[in-house]
Amino acid sequence: MGTRLQIRTLALLAFSSASYGQIYAYPMPAANYWVNGQTGSDSNAGTFAAPFATPAHGASVLAAGQTLAIAGQQSYHSEVITPVANTTVVGFNGVPLIDASDPISTGAWSKTGGYTNIYQATLTVENASAVGFLCVWEDNVCGPNFPYVSSLASLDAATNGFYVANQSAITGTSVTVYINPTGHGNPASNGLSYEYNARLQGIYCPYACTLSNLATRRNLQNDGSLKTSPGSYISNVTASDGTKHVALFDCGRAVNLSINNSYYAGQAKNQLVIFDNAPNGCDVTLVNLITTNTNETGGAVYGHANSGQFGTVTLTNPTLNAGTGGFSGVASAAQVITGGSIADGLTLEAPVNTLTGTSITAIVNVSGITSLSSCMISGAFVNGAIRNQFAGTILSVSGCLISNSQEFYGGFYFDQAPASINIQNNVFLAGSASTNYIEGPGTTGIGSVAFDYNTYHYQGGGNGWMTLNGVNRNFATGGVFATWQALGYDLHGSVATP
Repeated sequence: MGTRLQIRTLALLAFSSASYGQIYAYPMPAANYWVNGQTGSDSNAGTFAAPFATPAHGASVLAAGQTLAIAGQQSYHSEVITPVANTTVVGFNGVPLIDASDPISTGAWSKTGGYTNIYQATLTVENASAVGFLCVWEDNVCGPNFPYVSSLASLDAATNGFYVANQSAITGTSVTVYINPTGHGNPASNGLSYEYNARLQGIYCPYACTLSNLATRRNLQNDGSLKTSPGSYISNVTASDGTKHVALFDCGRAVNLSINNSYYAGQAKNQLVIFDNAPNGCDVTLVNLITTNTNETGGAVYGHANSGQFGTVTLTNPTLNAGTGGFSGVASAAQVITGGSIADGLTLEAPVNTLTGTSITAIVNVSGITSLSSCMISGAFVNGAIRNQFAGTILSVSGCLISNSQEFYGGFYFDQAPASINIQNNVFLAGSASTNYIEGPGTTGIGSVAFDYNTYHYQGGGNGWMTLNGVNRNFATGGVFATWQALGYDLHGSVATP
C-alpha cells in the first residue's frame, strides 16, 4: 500500500507541471469501452483487446453509468469528446491529449493576389453561432509570437501572423484564413506545420459527467477547451490554449485542475470562468487549481451567473500565477479560500467571505461579511492593500502580514464606511518613511472600530497615520504612537524599525 501511495504522489507531482503524457502510475480503470489511437479501430468492439481508435467514437457509444478509458502518452488530433449524462471518461497509462485543432494540408495554400507575403486557405469549421474565436498555429505557436493582425495590408507588412475576417465571431461552416509565414516562406513548402482550431471544445459535458487524467486544448468557441455542466466531477485534468476563455466550469467539484494560456487579443478573457445560467444555490469546489498564462494577460478565475447566484464557491490551495489576473468571484452566497497563492489581485464580493492562510499579490477588494486570517498581502499599493468600496461591510483581519513598498495609503482604503472593522494581531511592513494605514472618505462613519496587538514596521523609520472620523492621527518611531493608543486602539500594539 505504501509503495502504491508513493507512486501516485509522484504521478500527481508530474501532472502539476501541465506537461502531457507524464502520468504513468494510475491503476488500470474498470471500463466498459477502451480507446487506443495506436492499435485500435473504430470498427472494433471497443474491448481492451480490440479498442476503438478515437475518443469521439468511444464517447458516442457510452450509456449512463458506463466508463470510457483512453490510452495516454499520445495525442488524439481533430478530436472532441461529448459524453452523455452520468458517464465517466478516464485516461490510463499516461495522459491522453484531446486536441480540437485540425492540421492545414500543404495543398490547401495558395498565394493571395495583390500581396507580397500573404498566403490563404479556405477551411472547414464548426458553426460556432457567432462566438467562434479562431487562431492559426504555426509550429504549435499562436498568440503573441504568431499574432492576429487586423487587416491584410498590415499582415503583408508584418513579420509574421494571421488574419481572418470577423475573428471574434466565426460563423458558418467555412472560413478563409490568411497568413504571413515566419521567414516569408511558402507554407506549402517551408517545412513548418500549420493548424487551426476548427472545433468548439476539446471536452464538453452537456450533462453531469466524471473526467479523470485527461488533457485538452485548442478550441474554437469562447466557452473554452473544457466545458462542464452542473454536477460534474473532474480530477487531474489540464485544459490549455483556449481562444478567449480556456475553460468554463459549472456547479460541481474539480481536484487538480490546471488551466493554461488564453489566446485572444481584443476582448476580456479569463483562464477559468465559473458560470451557470441559473445556479439556484449550487456549490463550486476547486481543489489545487493552477492557472498559468505565458501568452496574453487574462483573468485567472471569474465567477458569473446570468440569473440567481451560486451557493458556496470554495478554492482550496489555489495557485493563480502572475499574468493570469487574480480571482474575481461574483454571484455567490459565500466565497471560501484556504491556502495557496493568488497573484494579480483578489475580489471578495459575496455576502460572506472567508480567506485563511493565502498569499496574495496586489490589492484585495472586500465587501459583505469578510474575514481574512493568517494571510500575506504584498505589493505597491497606492490606495490600500485592502480596499472596501461598499457601505455596510463587516471586516475582520487577523494574523496577517501586510507589506507595501509604496509611500502612503499602505494598509486600508475605505471608499465607503464599513459597518465595523476588527484589525488585530497583524504585522504592517512599510517600504517608505511615510505610510497612512487607514485612508479614504469611508473612514468617517464606521460603526465600530477594534484595533489591537498590531505591529507597525518602518524600514527606514519615519511617520505613520491612521485617519478615522475625519481626524488624522500621526505617530512616529520612538515618538507619538501614544496619540493613537489614547483613542483606545492598539493598547498592546507597537511601532518598530526592523
